[in-house]
Amino acid sequence: MPEAYHFTESGLDYVRLTSGYLLRETKAGPTVRFVDMQGLMATIGRLMVETKRKLQGQDIRFLRTELDLSQAAMASRFGVTERTVIRWENDKVPIPATADALLRAFYLEQQDGKPHASEALGWVGELQEQQSTQLVLEYVDGEWQQQAA
Repeated sequence: MPEAYHFTESGLDYVRLTSGYLLRETKAGPTVRFVDMQGLMATIGRLMVETKRKLQGQDIRFLRTELDLSQAAMASRFGVTERTVIRWENDKVPIPATADALLRAFYLEQQDGKPHASEALGWVGELQEQQSTQLVLEYVDGEWQQQAA
């Protein structure tokens, strides 16, 4: 069996392919062609988010890129600074468990078309922008209710 191809084009140092590619030598050097690149990247992403291990920087960068988000756009969606996203991607600081889970859910949502994660991430951005307000409750007819403004 030939040696597995180290798929560095993914941006991940741990992906190897045993088939689905054609490696050819040319005058300019070796070239490689992949079968169904979109399907390959989607499979890598799905396996990554379904594996029960904490996302590392290269994983975060891969998922962000596959979601077509800039670092600034991701920061906005997650309610953090762009510098924080950069630090996650460079393994300078670990991604918090809640952000890890949201990134996985958001990726799966984009793959499956289910809107729950996107809605939750939208709330995070909105919460960062809103001013602090008071929650005024009243007990009426045996239940608690928010008092009308």
